[in-house]
Amino acid sequence: MQMFCLLLSLIFTANAASADLPSDFQSMLEQRKGPFGLNVSQGSQGQASYEASPKGHLFTSAFRNDQARVLIDQYGMYTGNLFTTNYYELNSEFVFGNALSTNHGIDNAALMAVASAAMPRAVQMVKSWVLEKYYVEIYPDSKLARSFALRGISGTEFEIKFAAYFFNFYISSINDDYQYLPAFLLAKESPISDSSELSESRNLITQVYDFFSSIYGSNDARVLEMYKIRNIIHNQLSEDVIGRIERFLRENPWYEKDGHDYLPRITVLLRRYYNFTPENLKSLAKASGAASVEAAAQNIIEQGITAETLLNLSQVTADLKSNISTNVAWEKKASTLALITKSCQFINKEINRMSTVTSVAAYQAMLNTIYSEGFLIQDNWLYYQSEFSSLEKAKATMPEVIEVATMTLQEAFTGSLEQWISIAPDGKLEMFIDNTIKSSSLNTAALSLTK
Repeated sequence: MQMFCLLLSLIFTANAASADLPSDFQSMLEQRKGPFGLNVSQGSQGQASYEASPKGHLFTSAFRNDQARVLIDQYGMYTGNLFTTNYYELNSEFVFGNALSTNHGIDNAALMAVASAAMPRAVQMVKSWVLEKYYVEIYPDSKLARSFALRGISGTEFEIKFAAYFFNFYISSINDDYQYLPAFLLAKESPISDSSELSESRNLITQVYDFFSSIYGSNDARVLEMYKIRNIIHNQLSEDVIGRIERFLRENPWYEKDGHDYLPRITVLLRRYYNFTPENLKSLAKASGAASVEAAAQNIIEQGITAETLLNLSQVTADLKSNISTNVAWEKKASTLALITKSCQFINKEINRMSTVTSVAAYQAMLNTIYSEGFLIQDNWLYYQSEFSSLEKAKATMPEVIEVATMTLQEAFTGSLEQWISIAPDGKLEMFIDNTIKSSSLNTAALSLTK
């Protein structure tokens, strides 16, 4: 009996020692290509070398290596996330019965038939995926970030195609209100959408300020101006910040002469963000077959940008979000999700441009947009609609909406966020919630209250 207890103790100790996420994550980073294995060409009947074209060529990419799979098997944590390999592996495991199988094609209909079994895995993928993207953004010089920059990790043309497959499957299979928000955040920074300008701008300006503050000190005049620019982009975003950056560059020619390029990149991103027009939105809506959004965009073109026309757009966008899982054709779900991200971006941009927000219609539009982005579950959204019956009630209720929406964000990433925080070298992952809020409709709502 004593020997049996001793064996149990040894087994438990061994398992506890192996279940060390920071250590195993570091072991993955020490691999030559981080989480990735060899680049291969995947065909419908097997793999070939990177340069080859196997029969039924599906994509050319790099699958995860053994150490990256340890993170999945031990902790359910996904690194090395690509649309090609993630979607292929879902097919491998749930259609063909072996997650490591590489001698088959993809079968969209068969995967949909087993969606209830596959969806928990897909949800875990997406949560890890969003957090991995955030890790790469805030640690651009890390081994993980460099791994994604390696040649041949995955071709853009394959990622675009498989991103559509992945989102079509995922959005069709949602069975929990909290599953939508991670997908929305992933879509914003995926090949189906390029609406991540604000997030990238905020990331870059933080790096600019931190870098020069460490060199010259926080009281240097140049650093103080960078600090003001940083705060505007993070907290009180307005189009005027573009002129402020350009003035800084004119007054400090050394910046570009020394090879620094983040500030010019930020101006490009912000111009792209502010130049998105109702005509652009109408074209996207037409391509997606979303007649209601197309009509709302046309209404803005004819009537102009007002709180009322933005409210109309937000209402049809919220209705689209409510019905995307059940009433949108499978092959249109990815483009519809991209349209929702763009519609929300447009509404947020235009409300942020308002010098004052004194219309209940504007607050109602913000509520709809918060829901469309996934920060409110449907029951909460329906409840708060009745609370936004007047300007006074809307202004009084919005702080509570923001608090509930923040809780939704925390709930949506429960488990996964704690894992990624545990492997962050300096605790920056703890800012994920705050920085996600600042790049969302919640920030628009908070700023509107101060106006």
